[in-house]
Amino acid sequence: MPCLNSQYLARKDILDLVIESIIILLNYVIGEKSMVKMLFFDLKESERKYFEENDTSDFEITLYKENLTDDTKLSVRECEETAIVSVYTCSKITKKVLDKFKNIRVIAIRSNGYENIDIQACRSRNIAVMNISDSENISVAQYVMGVIFMLARNINKAVYDFKTKINRYEEYEGRDISKLSIGVIGTGVIGASVCKIAHKMDMKIYAYDIMVNRNLTNYVEYLSLIDVLRKSDIITLHIPYNRDLYHFISEKEFNIMKENSILINTSHGDLVDTRALYKAIKNNRIKGVALDVIECENKYYDSSFNYFSNLEEAEILLLLQELLTEQNVIITPRISQNTTDSTDKKLDITFMNIKDFYKGRHTNRVD
Repeated sequence: MPCLNSQYLARKDILDLVIESIIILLNYVIGEKSMVKMLFFDLKESERKYFEENDTSDFEITLYKENLTDDTKLSVRECEETAIVSVYTCSKITKKVLDKFKNIRVIAIRSNGYENIDIQACRSRNIAVMNISDSENISVAQYVMGVIFMLARNINKAVYDFKTKINRYEEYEGRDISKLSIGVIGTGVIGASVCKIAHKMDMKIYAYDIMVNRNLTNYVEYLSLIDVLRKSDIITLHIPYNRDLYHFISEKEFNIMKENSILINTSHGDLVDTRALYKAIKNNRIKGVALDVIECENKYYDSSFNYFSNLEEAEILLLLQELLTEQNVIITPRISQNTTDSTDKKLDITFMNIKDFYKGRHTNRVD
């Protein structure tokens, strides 16, 4: 009998969800879609322009430059009526944040990664979570090629010297890009875009992924991770992060890499062990590095961070500051996808995801 009761309750929960979804869909179809309230956080000025130039009248939207965190103050009406929340990576959606909202149905993330979202808490509340599914592939791939040029041709060093009226011409001698090999770790949408551009530049391309992208096999050679690290002049990371991949590139991997190789990371700061990277740069184990993401990123910008409160994080931040003094190191604040075109595309996909949800579809669901 207890088993029958549990089955009955499970069926009742499913039935309730089906009825709720039908009601939402009917409301959308019969014209109540304009009443759907949406809060939009982490607003950039280029995103504001999108709202000025595109029709978003299906939603009642409130725009915030601020992040959404546990400390964010919201009005009673926002807590009671908001159905959709859209955030970028700066916001942090915790159980405490979710508890503020009474009728939230959707979390729309304007990025690929969703480590800042408590997925389990959303799932337990039947809140749909959607990302943009690697939409900004071209912009990131172009950034990767840009930093390859800068490091392979010693442009960074030459620019710095010129500003200080120094000319060490022989030290600026670089390599023809077409003579270099590139190892692409992760060949999803972004990694594939890097491969396509590298192919057009006559680079030798190696790749590592748990799944082979059949669209690339005519000009990309898939190898083991060790062989990609061992044979590539340039290593670029394009894999989604999870805790099992913490310090995916560490001292062991740096020791496998070719001397004078270049490492590029646009994926997630925790993929690269900062201590091991610092050692590799200082010992001239690798030629250079370009990071668009770093470890302890939020603490790096926190002026109130107490260096004595967390000695491990403090050490990483100090090492990053020391690395910035090196002319073969490029560190940027997540600009690889920061183009007007990429922003517009991300917003297009975000609103497509939301509209598809209200039509009963599961586009780009990550929960």
